[in-house]
Amino acid sequence: MADPTPVRVKLLKAHRHAGADHQEGAVLTMSPATATWLKNNRIAVDADTATEAATVVTVKPKEAHA
Repeated sequence: MADPTPVRVKLLKAHRHAGADHQEGAVLTMSPATATWLKNNRIAVDADTATEAATVVTVKPKEAHA
């Protein structure tokens, strides 16, 4: 069985999980199942159909680790 086609989502708020710290407004590519979970939990929207007016983002550079 072929892998499902990856989809792009835009984060509505910062999201952390094991090994990653994603900023609000980040556009990520992932499996359809993960994308659906994020959208159902109002963490992300489809990146290709999202309007800029829906999210105002201030991106800060990641601080260096001590």
